[in-house]
Amino acid sequence: MGLFKRKDKKTIPMIDSWDKLSLRKLKQISEIDEEISDLMKQMELISILADMDIDVLGNLPIDEYADLAKRSQFLNKECPTPNKIRKHINLNGRDYDIVTDPRKMNAAQFIDFNNLRANDDMRTSDLSKFMTVFIVPKGKVYGEYDMEAVENDLLEMSVVEARGIFFTWQKVLMASVMGIGNYLERKKRKMRKNYVPMRKGEEMISAVADISPSKRNTKRDGDGNR
Repeated sequence: MGLFKRKDKKTIPMIDSWDKLSLRKLKQISEIDEEISDLMKQMELISILADMDIDVLGNLPIDEYADLAKRSQFLNKECPTPNKIRKHINLNGRDYDIVTDPRKMNAAQFIDFNNLRANDDMRTSDLSKFMTVFIVPKGKVYGEYDMEAVENDLLEMSVVEARGIFFTWQKVLMASVMGIGNYLERKKRKMRKNYVPMRKGEEMISAVADISPSKRNTKRDGDGNR
């Protein structure tokens, strides 16, 4: 049982939980080549989580490597989703506002979110793109700044926090869409209820009234001449 254990073994710093994992690290993990062997995939994964070169990792004592492999197993568990989200965040020394009220969202944000959500190629590792819709530099209006620079900052966010923001907004926006649909349906029902069909004679009078001189911007003198 204790074949590979050493008393002088040091704990190597490593990301070993979802809340410590940044969107940048998640993106790097998603880019691991699917064609390589399972052992190489594991080594690439640990290399990313521990910020360690593959060559250095390969020279570790077997017990230390086994410990790192065990600590990477958190990725096999479902990422938790927080119940609350913050309203402000600081990333790379810059302040950002997290939009939490749909009434403060402009049309461009709503359209961009739905376009991203409808993109079948979007993956969990692309959460930073979604975050650019909801997280805006403090004091700025959505879209009026360098979006790529903002996305680069957002890659430093925790995966857990980003996931919480995404799912919270998905619920909020879907509820808003349903609310708009219900409102329009109520308006349609009200219009049908108040609609009174015109008789054929009334339709003719209405048509004539629409093309009568009084409906046109013509001026006449007292004798009726133009």
